[in-house]
Amino acid sequence: MKYKPSEDIIFTPLRDNSGVLLRLSDTFFFSLNETGAIIWREIDKGAGIQEIVKALCAEFEISESEAMQDITAFIEDLKREKLIMEVEG
Repeated sequence: MKYKPSEDIIFTPLRDNSGVLLRLSDTFFFSLNETGAIIWREIDKGAGIQEIVKALCAEFEISESEAMQDITAFIEDLKREKLIMEVEG
């Protein structure tokens, strides 16, 4: 499964490797910790779930199952807030 940012979303990286998402249509802000910012960047690059898992494992030296749990929970949050959309691929 792949996702892409919704059309009206702007990502701003912050100095501490975290970030903020802004939805322009209603000025909704969504804060990202460092893990969330990495996942967001991977989604924005068009990465699939397995590529995102590898990126998190490399960055934080965690197991694939741990990474998958974090990614799944975060993607559900992003979908619920309509910050991402599913794409074919």
